[in-house]
Amino acid sequence: MYFDRNATQNAAKRSGSAGMDRRSNAAWVLPQAVKPCLSGYYTQNHARMRESEWHSAEAPMQIQEFVENDQFSPALIAKALRTTRAEIADTLGLPRDALSRKARVGAVKTQIRLRQMMEIVQRVSEYSGSPLAAYAWFRAQPLSGFDGMTPQRLVQDGHADWVHAHLDRVMDGGFA
Repeated sequence: MYFDRNATQNAAKRSGSAGMDRRSNAAWVLPQAVKPCLSGYYTQNHARMRESEWHSAEAPMQIQEFVENDQFSPALIAKALRTTRAEIADTLGLPRDALSRKARVGAVKTQIRLRQMMEIVQRVSEYSGSPLAAYAWFRAQPLSGFDGMTPQRLVQDGHADWVHAHLDRVMDGGFA
């Protein structure tokens, strides 16, 4: 988007958190709750969204969105996380056909791993700002206290409860 600096600066002076979109002359507004915590990447990419765009972009992820016929749907999960079913299978330590064959998708082990991953991604997305950032964290962020293992590796080894305990500790203000 292109912004008129003078209009943006004048509007920001008036309200402390508003601006104008030069192409549509629509005002963009920064929600009050976000003003104190702006910094770096977050400021550059989110601060200039119009208020209607802000709320649609920040809608919380719900696990129920990924359930189809009383089972987690690998296709819906892959679409939401902008990846493939094969990559999700690799992430969860499952064979690739576990998420492509109907008979294997309904297997208990497959459904448990999908649920565990989606519970963790949902919890983290509330703080990271998007399911994609939460999924990237799930796959790549080594956790202190677990010998540098990622949440992905802990779920693969059957220790999703350890990841939840870690998240509880961090969210309660403890050290990561």
